[in-house]
Amino acid sequence: MARGDHKEALIRTGLQLLPKTGYAGTGLNEIMQAAGVPKGSFYHYFGSKEAFAQEVARRYYAAHREFLQTFLAESAGSAGARLAAYLKGVHDDVVAPGQDRFPGCLLGGLALQVTDETLALRTTVNELFAKWRAQLAVLVAQAQAAGEIDPGRDPDALAGFILAGLEGALMQTRLTGDGEPLREWTRQLLDSVLLSD
Repeated sequence: MARGDHKEALIRTGLQLLPKTGYAGTGLNEIMQAAGVPKGSFYHYFGSKEAFAQEVARRYYAAHREFLQTFLAESAGSAGARLAAYLKGVHDDVVAPGQDRFPGCLLGGLALQVTDETLALRTTVNELFAKWRAQLAVLVAQAQAAGEIDPGRDPDALAGFILAGLEGALMQTRLTGDGEPLREWTRQLLDSVLLSD
């Protein structure tokens, strides 16, 4: 493997390991061995495990941002239907066939593990959640403009409510090893926020 590929190999490995074993449970030696790179390469690109986790979190969010962006295109149907399709897409990704366990959300997992010693990681995860919430607020506002969600509700607050509920449902899905918590939360959410015809 060329040296230039080491950083990408490390990030890909982090995307695989951190959702499964967590920040505290994933050692640097394990990361380097799984990535097939020498220790010097790790420290060449990342000054610390925390800096590495920040980069992995950013990459994870970038992929999810692109996924969510496809549901913000108003040409893709009603906003309410796009919100439902987005949540179904999250479900299908998390409970994909052939997985030995449901990984949950990397950002949610990191949020549960940050400490006073990992303030930089906490800041990064907070920033990424804020960006995610802002994207969801756009979708909520589109649904409000179309008369599918009560226009009197604050779109940012409702987006925060959706994101908090989604993270809880993902955590429960990971805990139970069953996709039902996420499916049921989605049903309840859509029934409670989307206006019936």
